[in-house]
Amino acid sequence: MDLIDESQIGQSRKSVLEWLLDSDPSIRWQVMRDLTDAPEHVVASERARVATEGWGARLLGTQDPDGRWGGAAWNHGWNSTMHVLWLLCHMGLEPASAEAQRAVSLVREHVTWQGCGPKECDDNPFFEGEIEPCLR
Repeated sequence: MDLIDESQIGQSRKSVLEWLLDSDPSIRWQVMRDLTDAPEHVVASERARVATEGWGARLLGTQDPDGRWGGAAWNHGWNSTMHVLWLLCHMGLEPASAEAQRAVSLVREHVTWQGCGPKECDDNPFFEGEIEPCLR
């Protein structure tokens, strides 16, 4: 039985780290934070790029003028306002960024839960109240 050479493990680990760092800002900042010794200000600088480069910027760019993504507050797909906001959050979009503030303002001003569930939910503003009894 062959034993694994420790140098191969180290090289594989380095290759994976390099591959992860050669990716989208939404991945890169988390890799820098969790798997490298990068200073906090470097990680923060990389995280700030989520709003202006790569997947985060592409998602922000697909927001409709009425504040919605996918034409709905929520749907069964992954292209609704709720799902895109969830994804942007997990990608690390900095909430204080101008891009995030603009996107959230459009949602706050225009998006309601129209047609997303029980009729009593219609016209509820996106960020206000919870109607699900088990979540109150």
